[in-house]
Amino acid sequence: VNASRAVDLLSQDEVVNIFMGRYRKLADGTIVYPLDLRGDSDARRNFYRKLLDKDLAEINAYWARLVFSGRTTPPAMLDNQQAVVNKVAADAAVIGYVDSEYLNSRVKVVYRLPE
Repeated sequence: VNASRAVDLLSQDEVVNIFMGRYRKLADGTIVYPLDLRGDSDARRNFYRKLLDKDLAEINAYWARLVFSGRTTPPAMLDNQQAVVNKVAADAAVIGYVDSEYLNSRVKVVYRLPE
């Protein structure tokens, strides 16, 4: 998240709920919009495998069903991890995921995926 956000830690359930469109609020009650990586990058595959034990085909099918039913919209998609860091650093209303090598002082880690 943006380094200015008051939240310091999210649970796995909170991250799942935010990235799967179930709700869009952080623990402090503020709205947050998830960012996803476009395509089938290693980072995107690893994120959903470690967070949900799902592959990208399952994630894409999940979102297709929700979009078709009109229940919610999928996360905004960006082209690469540096774009995610730049967007999160510039906009306190978004949350994203990146490999640790992309982290800097403009963003704050609120959840780490299990190894």
